[in-house]
Amino acid sequence: MVYFVSYICKVKKLIWIIPAALIAFYLFQRSRFNFRFVGFKVNPKPSITIQLLNPSQVPALLQSIVLDVYLKGASIGTITNFNQLTIPSNGAANISLDISLNSFGLVALATTIIKDGANVTKNVAIDIIGTVNVDGISLPVNEKYQIN
Repeated sequence: MVYFVSYICKVKKLIWIIPAALIAFYLFQRSRFNFRFVGFKVNPKPSITIQLLNPSQVPALLQSIVLDVYLKGASIGTITNFNQLTIPSNGAANISLDISLNSFGLVALATTIIKDGANVTKNVAIDIIGTVNVDGISLPVNEKYQIN
């Protein structure tokens, strides 16, 4: 009987391992959530298109996107999106997001358009830095893209 009580006490001390392992697995699955740049356009207003990939076995709820956008190293604006979107398991979703230009970004973009003319979207370095909130987990985004 003493051994049984001792065994139960040891099990109680280790019982936290099961929920911790489940939470760790869930967080690992969500951390594999991928963010892919699809396109950038200036007309009629600056926007980017991104693809969100969900490699997990369960649907993911995209809750928010908050990003800073840099064009050729200069901050041109921000992207905020709080529209929820469900991304199916092992699936993807393309989202077009408008860039809210800041005053410096407006000048930088206008200068780039004047300087490069029709080639404004050629040989451009775009950096996207921020967070994507998926199922209540904030995932960092630090992507660099070169448009040729």
